[in-house]
Amino acid sequence: MPGGVAAGANGRRQYRLTPASLAAGREGGLGLSALESWFLQRTGHPLSAATRLLYGLAAAAAGAAPSLVLHVATAGTGDGLMQWPETRALIDSRLGPTALGRWPRKTPTKLRGGCRSGMSS
Repeated sequence: MPGGVAAGANGRRQYRLTPASLAAGREGGLGLSALESWFLQRTGHPLSAATRLLYGLAAAAAGAAPSLVLHVATAGTGDGLMQWPETRALIDSRLGPTALGRWPRKTPTKLRGGCRSGMSS
């Protein structure tokens, strides 16, 4: 059982999933599919997005890292920046039609140059 159990006000069991309990379950061999089955049997609902997030963070021991988001005027500008080899190398991810993600370790000058080159509208 991945979390603490307590009796609720209505006499029903209440399960508490925490980052620590999910990490302990994972370290004890509880895989994501087993957790999904456990959760569905007890709640009648699929695993919540928050639980998936916490399980994934426990599994990857992920940390947060600073990143920059470049917002552009149009999806076409974003497409151009993604397609132009000089700026594509500076973009880590496409966050949306008009948003691009970039880690601070990469120089922003080429991105600014790309916009000055007529790629923005």
